[in-house]
Amino acid sequence: MSMTTIRPLNPNQELSALKALLDAKDGVRLEQCLPAVADGEAFILVAIQADAVVGVGIVHTAARIDMGWDPQGGTLDFLQSGGAYVENIEVKRPLRSQGIGSLLLRTIEQEALRRGCMRIWLHTGDDNLGAQRFYARNGWQHKETLQVPWKPIGRLSLVYFKDLSA
Repeated sequence: MSMTTIRPLNPNQELSALKALLDAKDGVRLEQCLPAVADGEAFILVAIQADAVVGVGIVHTAARIDMGWDPQGGTLDFLQSGGAYVENIEVKRPLRSQGIGSLLLRTIEQEALRRGCMRIWLHTGDDNLGAQRFYARNGWQHKETLQVPWKPIGRLSLVYFKDLSA
């Protein structure tokens, strides 16, 4: 395995490569997150191998009206209680299960704590068993299961969190 470096996104040089990693919906969300990053209310970390973007973590540290979050999904509550919210974490499919995601997640946790967040939260789909195992392996706890407005009726979202002050 090549050496992996985790660092902040350089939007001027890596934005198109990052969009190629994400599906179309997540690429649009990435664009929507850039003003929050510029304002210091979010951060984007990339995993780099051999000068190529192979993973990303998008994290919010403040609630913003311009993000279009639905209050029923809990995201606003998470952010207003001093927590950080992981909007997306993704590693290129052929490179999964090689430790890149865990390294990216640990770096996200460290950066959130550095920014004063004591807890960190995320949602994952009830059908995403690989992600559920990944978060549990990395010390995250399942808090609740919700029907969130952005999922079709019958598809549930699991809320995971980690206490960073421990």
